[in-house]
Amino acid sequence: MTTETPQLDRPSSVSAYLTEARALFILVASSLLVFANSLGGEFVFDDKKQILRNVRIHSWANLLNAFTTDVWDFQQEFITSSMASAYYRPFFTIYLTVGYKLFGLWEPGWHLINVVAHAAATVCVFYLLRQITGKINVALAVALVFGVHSAHVESIAWIAAIPDPMMVVFYVPSLIWYDRFRTQQHKKHLWLSVLFFAFAVLSKETAMSLPVLLVCWEVLRGQWRTRQGFLNSVMLLVPYGIVGMLYLAARVAVLGTVSWKHPAMLNIPDHLIWMSIPYALVGYLFHLVAPFDLSIIYGTSFVSGAGDPRFYIPLLALVMLAALALIFRRRLNRDAWLALAFIIVPLLPVLNLKALHQEYLLQDRYLYLSVVGFAWLLATLSMQVRRARPLLPISLALLVVVFGAGTIWQNRVWRDSVSLWQQAVKHAPQFWSTHYNLGSAYLDRRDYVTALSEFETALKLHPMPMIYNNMALAQSALGRKAEAEKSLNAALAMNPALYEARNNLGTLFFERGDYASARKHFAISVLAEPTAVDARFNLARTMATLGDHTAAIREYQALLVRRPTDAEARQLLGQSLQAVARSRSTN
Repeated sequence: MTTETPQLDRPSSVSAYLTEARALFILVASSLLVFANSLGGEFVFDDKKQILRNVRIHSWANLLNAFTTDVWDFQQEFITSSMASAYYRPFFTIYLTVGYKLFGLWEPGWHLINVVAHAAATVCVFYLLRQITGKINVALAVALVFGVHSAHVESIAWIAAIPDPMMVVFYVPSLIWYDRFRTQQHKKHLWLSVLFFAFAVLSKETAMSLPVLLVCWEVLRGQWRTRQGFLNSVMLLVPYGIVGMLYLAARVAVLGTVSWKHPAMLNIPDHLIWMSIPYALVGYLFHLVAPFDLSIIYGTSFVSGAGDPRFYIPLLALVMLAALALIFRRRLNRDAWLALAFIIVPLLPVLNLKALHQEYLLQDRYLYLSVVGFAWLLATLSMQVRRARPLLPISLALLVVVFGAGTIWQNRVWRDSVSLWQQAVKHAPQFWSTHYNLGSAYLDRRDYVTALSEFETALKLHPMPMIYNNMALAQSALGRKAEAEKSLNAALAMNPALYEARNNLGTLFFERGDYASARKHFAISVLAEPTAVDARFNLARTMATLGDHTAAIREYQALLVRRPTDAEARQLLGQSLQAVARSRSTN
């Protein structure tokens, strides 16, 4: 690339036919087509918490809360012991609120937003490559591969993963405006670029990689070869730095930190975490090239030391790739180097592995922007091989068909929780969490026998109180009440503060007619989690059953402060108020 305006395609039979309108139609149609079967998917994984259990999104007031709270702050509505959040994404909170107002709990509507966002991101990628290269055929090829790439399924078919497409919808236009400023020198383009960068970081924190990408851009343009060019580039990057610092300041104000070490990883030595970076990076690069048979979990873990093959084999692979790049550096033009930057730079934030649980070191949604660099690198290298040029249209069509078919198949994995966790168990059968989540999915489906089997497998791998708790739910549904009580007591023996197990044990006593024991367990549950509205509802109902309507009224009122839309609680409160009024009139 140069600082001059890119030359557009010369008139030819191909370019004459391939108009911008036709290119856009192909891109939008293909991206919508390959993700069409995701529209029938259910709420899965975090969707159930962030949409089904998030009462804050029911109110427009949540739009203001978006800038002063973290993504998971709503969990305080029903639990106080939740793990601290590392996510400050105001635009995502706004998306959840607007999405609920538009579609409520209608899953296809939510999925439609994700698909439309991806189509918009694909169009943005087209205009970026059109702006940089001046070649509509190259722009179409890159955007087409981006639009159908199978690694995007996690970001599109999973509703809660929309921050990546949302970020790209702002991130890529920021680059477009920056390039226009560099070629046309209109200040308004620079400020538009900075504005879109601000929108991008408010969508997802990984957008902080954009200034690093701009540094690569400036270096590859040759702007830093002279002292004046270096100073000019630095001055251009200052506004992005200011926006980045303001975002970090807001992040610290809300979260209390810029970054963190995942609580589950506190016992992992830092040097082993750093040594796991080659393993994670090679895994991402492999998924760029072969995005098939993907999963939400891959059975990853941190390396154990220098003698671990997961350390030295990926490191050797990266050294070989770097050596090849150096050997053939003169054959790589600036577009190829910038494409490489597009692959690596967006991955830098997620290589901060200390912030991740070891089961989630590889997450395909983090490849969303890197796919642009991958597709661009393929296009650039292919164009340099003159003998292969006649075969490029056929090769592109074949690649699109393969990736598109993979995407359509992969959408099926995310269609419901059972399919999702069956795939996870296939990739990580050694993790208790995959069996636990699959068991929970079967529990929601009311397949209690299969759920119980998965919970038993999870217990063999790693006994956990929550496994015993959910096992008790399956046992109780199967009529095995004594076994359920035994499982709940086992959970409480491991964690006496587990309010869910205490609440479920109280429910067993309530169903048995032992209301005094039920009241005791519900009261302990509420004491452990004062904001646990389900336990408080059960306590209020039990008090009313015992005839203590005054105490029941107090609990119902406390519940309604946190969940004012609970119609059943209001109805039962009314009944208790009537009971107290009748008692007073009788006396």
